[in-house]
Amino acid sequence: MEYANFLVAIKEAVQNMMGDEVTVTITSIRKNNGITLDGMLIARKERGISPAYYVNNQYQAMLEGKAIAAIAEEIVDLYERSDFPHQLNLEFFNSAEEMKSNVLYKLIHFQKNRELLNDLPHLRFMDLAIVFFCNLSEEYFENGSVLIHNRHVERWNLTAEELYQSAQLNTMRLCPETIIDMEEVMRGVFIRRLKDKIGTDEGGEELLKRFMEEQYPNLAEKEFKQAKGRYKMYVLGNEDRLFGAAAMLYPGVLDRFSDEMGLGLFLLPSSVHEIIIVPDDGSMDKDELQQIVSEINDNHVDPEEVLGYTIYYYDRHSKEILQV
Repeated sequence: MEYANFLVAIKEAVQNMMGDEVTVTITSIRKNNGITLDGMLIARKERGISPAYYVNNQYQAMLEGKAIAAIAEEIVDLYERSDFPHQLNLEFFNSAEEMKSNVLYKLIHFQKNRELLNDLPHLRFMDLAIVFFCNLSEEYFENGSVLIHNRHVERWNLTAEELYQSAQLNTMRLCPETIIDMEEVMRGVFIRRLKDKIGTDEGGEELLKRFMEEQYPNLAEKEFKQAKGRYKMYVLGNEDRLFGAAAMLYPGVLDRFSDEMGLGLFLLPSSVHEIIIVPDDGSMDKDELQQIVSEINDNHVDPEEVLGYTIYYYDRHSKEILQV
């Protein structure tokens, strides 16, 4: 079955299961980095919002033998188990003053998002762009957000620079930065994998110790050392682990960490959510660092979460971020 026919079939299957009380539509939704996904919207008259269920990956499941009816049942089940409010509270969008306490910023790649940026207030930051959004505080929308478009700032009579001033204060306050040793991060990754594999609630450190002692699986210690790599690395992000790459814009963050290390800092974009920091002790192989960035982006990050392939450098003397 061709993809276009699949979209028609899955839409009709969900519509038939849910009846005339809802309207089912499929629309293209533009995401980060020029990626477009097909979202199924299930709308009830009494609800002011319609959650989107992305169906692109379901097509592959259908090709592998999963029945259209089974896919439709899963979508209907997700919808029925959700508990969305009838109306979403967006009162802070009514005026510039109300919005200013909610606006945050994040970083995306400029060139990969040229079309999207035509409709967004933004500021250039080297080969990146600073864009603005408001978090949804509703419990039903964990990590949900509303991207700010040109039509919003025209209504508020604000400039991108004015948005930036408010967003910087809010983002630093609501999403404080974290800098974690890469070894600690990888340790956490291995512990989560172990818990998933073994199916235990055993404490992380105790589990990791037993795991290493038993060498189960045998390559764990080797993989752990490889993940650590040649260089001392740190991960810069925020407490929410969401759009944390923007933390490198926070005033004083890189300056304080650079002073603590007594070194300049290489900044490797690992995703829109975090930056890898490599203190410059003079032993850096820039080609190897570039390979690290490429490996992460190509094999470990969803395409829409890639920030870019450029390496940056924080000069502790000039206190500037530069492109390498």
